[in-house]
Amino acid sequence: MSSTESVTAPTPAELASLALVLRVGDRMLVEGSAPDDDQVLIMGSTRVDADGRQSHAVVERLVELPAPLDHTFPLGGPTTPEAGESIVINYFDLLEAGHAEQAASCFSVDAVYSTPPPAGGHVRGLVIGRENIHAAFVARGVNDARHHVEATATDGAGRFMIDGWVSGIAESGGSFVSSFWVDEDGLICRYAAILKVPRVGATA
Repeated sequence: MSSTESVTAPTPAELASLALVLRVGDRMLVEGSAPDDDQVLIMGSTRVDADGRQSHAVVERLVELPAPLDHTFPLGGPTTPEAGESIVINYFDLLEAGHAEQAASCFSVDAVYSTPPPAGGHVRGLVIGRENIHAAFVARGVNDARHHVEATATDGAGRFMIDGWVSGIAESGGSFVSSFWVDEDGLICRYAAILKVPRVGATA
């Protein structure tokens, strides 16, 4: 397991130095090792206006990163943002409808799945393998949380990132960023997400 530290959002230049930098409109979705500690994963999304000013940053340092999250998987399958978004939205829809077995079938047999801490907690969830992911989904059950994807980007080689928000978890919802890798069979083999509550940029 790993814990999560909130950090002051890095500058656009610092974010651009990370390993995976994907741009969609005014958004920059990033993931990579922290410049000061290669055992810490930074992932998130930030928006930059026409004058280069940063806003709406959703960035986390995932500390004590479990080695399996950094495992190398054979990637492939879809190469477009639209195809990747279809895969992850199908997973969200099945999970939110309570179809645990079908939702787990969206993942490869040896998939690694890392989720934000529960409300009030500091320890991230880490589940390895489809069978254990299925058990986690059964335990989760059905709740009011609903994912809304606003932007999807890919490096064209099986790695994707999405930016959006979650309704049903607070008055204003929450902002989330997910990174997921897809194998040659079109299955998610690595999934990691961060969540900020309340939703970044939400107005009362």
